[in-house]
Amino acid sequence: MVLAAWTATAQIPKYYQATWDSLRTYEVPERYKDAKLGILQIWGPYSVAEYRGTHAAEWYPRWMYLVEDPDKPFNEYDSQGAAIAKHHLETYGDPGKFGYHDFIPSFKAEKWNPDEWAQFAVDCGAGFFTMISEFHDGFAMYDSSHTQWDSVEMGPKRDVTGELAEAM
Repeated sequence: MVLAAWTATAQIPKYYQATWDSLRTYEVPERYKDAKLGILQIWGPYSVAEYRGTHAAEWYPRWMYLVEDPDKPFNEYDSQGAAIAKHHLETYGDPGKFGYHDFIPSFKAEKWNPDEWAQFAVDCGAGFFTMISEFHDGFAMYDSSHTQWDSVEMGPKRDVTGELAEAM
């Protein structure tokens, strides 16, 4: 089984404009129509905090800064963030002194093996595998010419997206 993966040289038959008329011409690839299972992978420096809870990892960089008083959330949505903020304060201290950028040197990915991830996708029968190459934290998991906040210049010092695309 061969899985399609995004690469900088992916075969994209058509480019779309930022208009509804343009997007209406989009045709869903066959591999998506028949897929019974797909994998969406989200991974980045936020995993270093090792916080486990509702929307734990991916929202960590937002909530560690946005909750003024973790003991007094004002609604259910804020209570998710309050738990993250409280964890950060208790584990790492004031986010003004130990901020999100301070996790990046510990994000080394030393046990990460893109070939194992690709094999996992095949073994579980995934029809597609999608990796979010840059989440809302702004850390690019590829070699970016637009920012130094990328996995080649910081953290793992590897082109995580490129290596995974090649493995796929």
